[in-house]
Amino acid sequence: MIGWVFWIITIVASLLLWIFLEAIPNCTSLGETGQKIAAFLMLTFFTTYWGKLNNPDFEFKTFFKMIFLLPRRWQWSIRISFSYLIRIKVDDYYLLVKSGKKNENNLKDKFQPVGGVYKMTSPKDVCKRFCLIDDNMKESPSDDLRKRLNRPFQIFKVLKWFHDKDGIEAAPFREFYEELIRPGILLSELFSNSLFRKTEVKKEQVVWSEWNKINEYKIFEIYDLELNAEQLKYLRDLKHKGHDDLLFLRRDDIIKNSSGSVTDHTQKILE
Repeated sequence: MIGWVFWIITIVASLLLWIFLEAIPNCTSLGETGQKIAAFLMLTFFTTYWGKLNNPDFEFKTFFKMIFLLPRRWQWSIRISFSYLIRIKVDDYYLLVKSGKKNENNLKDKFQPVGGVYKMTSPKDVCKRFCLIDDNMKESPSDDLRKRLNRPFQIFKVLKWFHDKDGIEAAPFREFYEELIRPGILLSELFSNSLFRKTEVKKEQVVWSEWNKINEYKIFEIYDLELNAEQLKYLRDLKHKGHDDLLFLRRDDIIKNSSGSVTDHTQKILE
């Protein structure tokens, strides 16, 4: 719904909401608790469908989390991080690669899924459009989709733009190449035409980060690497031989993480 039609509907809906809220206290049969519940349900209904009407990517949970969490810590910005992770399974084992981020203590010498933050093709235009600023908590390139959003309620517009993949790299091959093929771990002639299938989207909707000391909104898009028989045999041989920069772990071992050698977000790839 666009323009003046949307605003007319909003005004009419707001008027109806006000009438209902004014009428609720007169319903003595509900009791005080019942009146509060009825008012809350009415506000919830209005907020949800008003948001959905304006933007299909509106999230009721995120909206209320921001209302209650942002003022609590006197922060009026949130950090966004939109990433993709590649799930590579060899039989019952998940392939993990050693993190190359030696300057980040929470990732140093740990193993994680292949993947990384999405990159934008026109970062200046996007940052200007949504009032995004570079993430001063990380040494990340300006084209990374790891930013701070100074107008937090713009998040729903950012989500719509992100899901449309307008001006964002479309496939996860870049990190696959940089982490596995370029270092020579995987043979280029065997894996350069690898196929990936998007299977899941996992979100952390406005959670407090003790590491970054800011409220964050994270998206992890999960891709499965489609292996042919020759590629699977190569990975099985690699698992048998072992490699200093690789780790093959079962599901239970990743969950337990008894050695502390696996990053927290590795669990996102588990089926």
